[in-house]
Amino acid sequence: MAQSKKDTLLEHLHRLGLALGTTLDLTHEARTFVDSLMETLSPKLLALFIADNEKSYLRLWEARGFTLPTGVSVSMGLDLWRWLAEQGAILPSEDNPCRCAFAISIEKQVLGVLLVVLPDELAPSIVEVRSFLETATNYFAPILRNIQRYQRLERQLEVQLIQLQQSQQRYRQLVESVPNIFCVLNPSGEIVFVNRYVEQITGYTPEELLGENWWEIFYPGEEYAQVTRLFQNFERGDVKNYEMTLVTKNGEKRVISWNSVNVRNAQGQVVQIIGIGADVTERKQSEIALRESEEKYRILAENSLVGVYILQNDRMVYVNPVMLQLVGYTLEEINKMDYTEFIHPDDWEVANQLKQHLLEAAENSASKEIRVITKDGDIRWIQVMLVPITYRGEPAIMGTGIDVTERRQLEKQLLQAQKMEAIGVLAGGVAHDFNNILTGIQGYAQLAMAELQEDDPIAHDLEEIQRAAARAANLTRQLLLFSRRQPMKFVSLNLNNTIQDMLKMLTRLIGEDISIQTKLSPDLWNTRADAGNIEQVIMNLAVNARDAMPDGGKITIETKNVQVDTEYCQRYTYARPGKFICFSIEDNGIGMEPNVMERIFEPFFSTKAQGKGTGLGLSVVYGIVKSHDGWINVDSKPGQGSIFSIYLPATFMESIEHEEKEVPQEALRGKGERILLVEDDEAVQEFTARTLRRNNYIVFACRNAQEAVEIFHKEKGELALIIIDVVLPDEKGTKLVEQLIAENSCLQVLFISGYTDEKSNWQKIRGRGYSFLEKPYSVVELLRAVKQVLQ
Repeated sequence: MAQSKKDTLLEHLHRLGLALGTTLDLTHEARTFVDSLMETLSPKLLALFIADNEKSYLRLWEARGFTLPTGVSVSMGLDLWRWLAEQGAILPSEDNPCRCAFAISIEKQVLGVLLVVLPDELAPSIVEVRSFLETATNYFAPILRNIQRYQRLERQLEVQLIQLQQSQQRYRQLVESVPNIFCVLNPSGEIVFVNRYVEQITGYTPEELLGENWWEIFYPGEEYAQVTRLFQNFERGDVKNYEMTLVTKNGEKRVISWNSVNVRNAQGQVVQIIGIGADVTERKQSEIALRESEEKYRILAENSLVGVYILQNDRMVYVNPVMLQLVGYTLEEINKMDYTEFIHPDDWEVANQLKQHLLEAAENSASKEIRVITKDGDIRWIQVMLVPITYRGEPAIMGTGIDVTERRQLEKQLLQAQKMEAIGVLAGGVAHDFNNILTGIQGYAQLAMAELQEDDPIAHDLEEIQRAAARAANLTRQLLLFSRRQPMKFVSLNLNNTIQDMLKMLTRLIGEDISIQTKLSPDLWNTRADAGNIEQVIMNLAVNARDAMPDGGKITIETKNVQVDTEYCQRYTYARPGKFICFSIEDNGIGMEPNVMERIFEPFFSTKAQGKGTGLGLSVVYGIVKSHDGWINVDSKPGQGSIFSIYLPATFMESIEHEEKEVPQEALRGKGERILLVEDDEAVQEFTARTLRRNNYIVFACRNAQEAVEIFHKEKGELALIIIDVVLPDEKGTKLVEQLIAENSCLQVLFISGYTDEKSNWQKIRGRGYSFLEKPYSVVELLRAVKQVLQ
């Protein structure tokens, strides 16, 4: 059985012990007993039989799981299982462990019988469940016997009190039949009268006791000290439920609960003391057993892996060590506090409503996640499970608490990741059509400028069109970087070199009123990264730092090697152990409020004025870092600046960094090479063809695969290069290329596409060594790509 199931049984046993014995009403106590078992075990069938006072027959007192009315009586020796079956009850086979029977007895005297058919799912834990049921019947047995005794006493007293009024003889008969000690003493303790029940309890006959001193016989030795207290109480007046321990004839100790009445003379002096004593030894033993049970529960709570507490009158009257550790207070401190003092103010109303509903019995239990404020001021999310109980005779609430702060953080991270993934999918879908449009806008503007003189007024307008197209292309690129759908080339990179190469550009970018300081680790490990993307991260973070310092300030760029351990990963659940390089960019600007920090990586979220930013800068950083299997930590407080720390996996391969040399456009002209251009977008096709023809290439342009095959065969395959869109209306570009290369193995290939996700077949293109040109491209980028492929 799982620990949680054991805890549940122990808790129900504890609650049963507290619930029983509160009244002398047999119907109430029996129903309380049965209801508790039903709640705990949900049996298929339950039947509680209680013996009559003479133990001659059994009465069906409570029945669950079948329709036979209660109150039916059966003979004491009858086979109850067979009788139930005859009444139509559906029973399992006799060898089924879920079929249980327990005698409710004390000192071999059967007071009743409990029959239970447990649900099948409890069969694996039948030993624990049977132990629970046996203990529960042991709790119920002394309660049942005391009630039966008191019921007999009440019935007999009603009859015998009438007889007492009729005659002294009948009075004596009444006294003798009372199942309690009935005695009359004079003030000195001499026994004037005692009923015969005293023999059953003490072992002395009435004849042995008459004329003897009660105190001296039953309270020898140190027990005599009790007599003085009792006699003083007797002298002062009537006594109610005064418990004393007497010593029987054979030396056994019995606990007697006394009620007495003083008989006074005309002068008010006590002349006789009439006492009735009930043997409550078994009840006291049950109370001791209950206290021991409570001690067991205390030990369980003290060693529980979850927080346990009891709330009563708005105070924590019990708190286990786990709960104390969770909130950070000592037991002495927490006992003096109102429970709302460590609940987050925003959750006060919820906490009070839960408390009221449970205490008013509107609910049997409740579960809720609330925030608590620890002694150190930290806010932790706690999942509490609450049940109403009676503690030390007063209503209370027992609760368990589990720290779910990390779980909520993980859920929040997952939600953020799903949100950003959805936007990324959208961005990738938009990119293709947008890049085709931008290729046309940018390309035709460049072609038109090539036809104009530098001082032509139209040239300025065309330059503005080019700049706008470049900004739009950059926006598309930012979207694709964010969505991680931009093809990347990973190489072993040393970030120190990358940062040093960018310093001049960054200095111009951020302005003269902001200084840049570097703290670069001389032995920095390398990392596998796309150089262009890492430069984009550094630039975006530097711009973000600049915008946080409108009045100037300082930016610090630092690199270092980091060994991430499990302790760090427990604090930052998105991290993982291993060797990483960390580079951070810190500013001493205005900082951020917590509500802003929660949203900084959301695309299009910006605190800048309208028109001052796209809201993609940090989203792009987030996307790039994730695509490099890294993570970002952000630390910021209002007025104290911000620090962004990027962690990337370390590699110990030698760094490979290339710098692309500038080539004049004249050197990119062709030598009459024959090119097949396959592009379904009319504007892109026209711009590309015109550019190539102006630069001494022979171009055969078409819009789909079928036309491309016709041209190829018409020209007998005598083509140097095919420039082809990856996605065509009637065929995949890669499939068409394979078909044409099979006929002309010397044919060179340059793929173009506005897609950058799986639709671009980027992995397949790169795996086969084909060249790839991403849209939108400029005149120079097109000519350079063509020249590189042909060479």
